Amino acid sequence: MRNSGIGFIGLGQMGLGMANNLAKIAAPFYAYDAVPAATDRLDGDDIIIAGTIGNLAANCHLIFLCLPSAKEVNEVIFGAGGIAESVQGDLAIIDTSTIDRLEAIAIHDQLASRSITYADCPISGLPFRATDG
Repeated sequence: MRNSGIGFIGLGQMGLGMANNLAKIAAPFYAYDAVPAATDRLDGDDIIIAGTIGNLAANCHLIFLCLPSAKEVNEVIFGAGGIAESVQGDLAIIDTSTIDRLEAIAIHDQLASRSITYADCPISGLPFRATDG
């Protein structure tokens, strides 16, 4: 089974701009943030706000992460109700969080054993660059 959705988790200073830009070209587009009020800043009528990480993962074949640290990345992926236990079918994760290389390799190896593709793609810059696309 191949889900058609694209998801984004982490709507902070950098993630919000990236999510808003992706939502303009991706449908269906799912978004989630641990702080529910963060989704109020999304710009798009067709964005589906996922109530849980598991709901987002069950509907997406591609998920972007933009989280503060490896702690949050691990929790979102491997925690209870997280991506790894909720995925349905093929999945690729693009992690734009800026985390340690060795932590990213460990996450990659754990996901590879579950046939989930993981790409470490850290970002740097200022929030206006994410907003501007």
